[in-house]
Amino acid sequence: MARILDWDHLSPPEQEDAVALDLADNDPPRPRRLIVRLRRDGYPFAPYLGVFAVEDGRVLARVIVVRPRLSIGRRSEPVTGIQDVVTRADRSGEGLASRLLDEVHQRERSAGIRWSFLWTRRSWRAHPLYEHLGYRDLYCPSAAYRPPFGSSVPELRPGYRERAMSPGETGLVGELLERSRSARDGFRPRAPGLLRVALRARWISARNVRLLYWKGALVGYATAAKSLGGVVSREVVVTSPRHAPAMIDLLERAARGGAVGLIRTTFIADEHRLLERRGYRFVPEIYTTLMARPLGRVSRDERAAMFAAFSRPTVSVHDGDLF
Repeated sequence: MARILDWDHLSPPEQEDAVALDLADNDPPRPRRLIVRLRRDGYPFAPYLGVFAVEDGRVLARVIVVRPRLSIGRRSEPVTGIQDVVTRADRSGEGLASRLLDEVHQRERSAGIRWSFLWTRRSWRAHPLYEHLGYRDLYCPSAAYRPPFGSSVPELRPGYRERAMSPGETGLVGELLERSRSARDGFRPRAPGLLRVALRARWISARNVRLLYWKGALVGYATAAKSLGGVVSREVVVTSPRHAPAMIDLLERAARGGAVGLIRTTFIADEHRLLERRGYRFVPEIYTTLMARPLGRVSRDERAAMFAAFSRPTVSVHDGDLF
């Protein structure tokens, strides 16, 4: 039987073996020194970081654990975020992922955490495993797409200007995000410095974060990575709906007449009618899904309240809230 160890009880070669599993999941590897930096910089890992199935000095499977905060109404509490469930392909089907998840649930329950969440895809074969372990689909993001619209680049409306974020402005952007959704349910507030961590880890580029100003005041931002012969934005935030038209102008300017794709941001639901008038097409649900399960005894009313919160249009879920 494989032993179950946490990160700090792995030997250095075993830690590097665990990092190699990133490649098995089609992700760029996170070297040990990066994990050390992420922990130091405040990335919301659980204290033990994760659990690993180890046999004869080789890591066969792993589960990384984070602890974001979830705010529903007046209640705000840390919750478990299951991240990076990976088993080596040659050891798949042996129940290693189930053992690791059972271990995580026990540890998190002992730490007083009451809910566990994970993001997955309904098309993946892991989805039925999560259902077997008590997880249920809670929320599916939507997507919006505008086909290429020619060579004309829209001008920003009078009073607005936009520019790229500098690496030193991550705190400012984080404050704007929290201010924009202070009355909403969702995974908030984010861990301090999460955007700075994402830049250091090269998960995003500062030049792909565009800031929108109205008469000198920062009123929104959006990520805008080149793709589709245009741009794809995975996080769009404005402080008020009145700035939404200018934000769409910003994205279409970044696309320079090419296609614009929006995905995994509640800006799509907030501004559905406006986007529709601007010629966007919609996919109401994508295969990415948020699943949840209680870790202890939870009343029927609380369970119902949790699922109701994520079905309301006021829920706030942007790309940076995925783990």
